[in-house]
Amino acid sequence: WILASGNSNGCKSSSVAGTDEKERFCFRKLYVTKDGGKSFTNIRNYVVQYEWAPESDNNQDLVYATVHSVQEGNQKFGFWDQFVDFVASDDYFSNTKVVVEYGNRFIFGEHNYVFVAAVNPHHETSVNLMITRDSGMDKKFQKAKLPVEVLEHSYTILDTSEGSVFLHVNHNIQSGGTSTGNVYISDASGMSYSLSLPFNHRDKGGKCDFEKVEGLEGIYLANFVDEDEKDKEAQSSEQAAVSVGEQKKSRKNRGTNKDKAKIKTVITFDKGGIWSYLDAPSVDAKGNPTNCKGGGDQGCHLHLHGITDAFGPFYSLESATGIIMATGSLGNHLHDRLGEINTYLSRDAGLTWKEVAKGSHIYEYGDHGGLIVMAFDEGPTDHVLYTWDE
Repeated sequence: WILASGNSNGCKSSSVAGTDEKERFCFRKLYVTKDGGKSFTNIRNYVVQYEWAPESDNNQDLVYATVHSVQEGNQKFGFWDQFVDFVASDDYFSNTKVVVEYGNRFIFGEHNYVFVAAVNPHHETSVNLMITRDSGMDKKFQKAKLPVEVLEHSYTILDTSEGSVFLHVNHNIQSGGTSTGNVYISDASGMSYSLSLPFNHRDKGGKCDFEKVEGLEGIYLANFVDEDEKDKEAQSSEQAAVSVGEQKKSRKNRGTNKDKAKIKTVITFDKGGIWSYLDAPSVDAKGNPTNCKGGGDQGCHLHLHGITDAFGPFYSLESATGIIMATGSLGNHLHDRLGEINTYLSRDAGLTWKEVAKGSHIYEYGDHGGLIVMAFDEGPTDHVLYTWDE
């Protein structure tokens, strides 16, 4: 069985619009097929998002969706809307139950979590995060107890794999949309939150430099922006202050921005209780001393690229326990400049690191980490490197 969606004829040019009066308008239509795609049945119109119910609901006919309550006119796409609700149906929308009124976006997490962003009907740029771990259509949602109000496009669910929730909140979306937000961790219920890591780096699409080390509990890597250093840089150069906010696709151009932002990498081994800098390797890939010593915020450490840019991010697999690969640089903060980026490996889940190759590479694991392959990605290459002994 498959759920699929498509736009009405009204979303096309007028010359190909259907003869149906309603088809003159543009809206998204939801379909279901029970014969592997041979035939589709339209079951709901004006749909925003849809998903089959998770296995924990134990109902193969149950569908969750966010839909417009007003089924007329052109559908608005990509906006918060007080006339959208989070609904459920177990008879393919012959009957519909509103589960969360004003619910615009939803996501299913591990451990039965369901998260719904519900719009404030009196202020559409403000949303409440609603959470439940109940099963079935009769879910009872509660508002997350956050230290601050959640604003439009201002949160990302980072991880629910260990029962509690890591939540990234962008507090500054209305004041220019900075590239940082705070990371909060919930209690066991998933309802109450406390601050774990401030100024976590993110991009405009909501991707955050925050990753769990797979296969082990309580270990996470993250990048944060040193706000004190960024403020000092802005005061010393008006031009620097302008470049911090620019988003460039070119790696060379972005290098300037990332240096100005003073992005730094930290790791936690106790599920966000304490975050520490990464110790730099004592020698580089050629056996030369790195002369990079610690020393707190102003010392020299290893800093790694996350998923918010084009270089290889920190990467682990549950089947390759304890192995992490990443690209990055040594110093007081992360650099993007070609020639300063190298490739690193940890065999002990991030406790120690080794520089394994000069330059930026892409990488993958095989045979539970017994095989590691990587290829140079700063330009064309005609060979792939591999190792059987990490």
